[in-house]
Amino acid sequence: MSTVMTQIRQATTADAPRLLTLLEQARRRYVSFGKEDLPYLLAQKRVWLADAADALWGFLCVTPYSPSLADLRALVLINGWRVDSGVQKLLAPAIRDLRQRGKTALICRANALWLVPPLQRAGFRLVDRIVYFERPAR
Repeated sequence: MSTVMTQIRQATTADAPRLLTLLEQARRRYVSFGKEDLPYLLAQKRVWLADAADALWGFLCVTPYSPSLADLRALVLINGWRVDSGVQKLLAPAIRDLRQRGKTALICRANALWLVPPLQRAGFRLVDRIVYFERPAR
């Protein structure tokens, strides 16, 4: 599946229906915003997508976090696309754009276990790990 040419581009509001479809179908997804936030994020040019004409292969969303930091808010990949390839292809233009906007670091507070290893291979560093247990009251 990874031999198909994908174009990585900034998403527009017209891409919203295709993004929502991908969100519903993809097994590999990390999303830290609600569907109701998508139109705003698209209007703010915060979303990049991998478009193969007939289907979206993935998308990534970043938002400002502080004057020098940005936050990875979503990373979704189509079933069958190699994780490392998808993550690296989607990260590259987003990181270039963030640097142009004066951001020096991109953070991710991922709770998706599938995402941690590919982000580390892409240069992210694990800083904190939060583990919690909950016991229901009887």
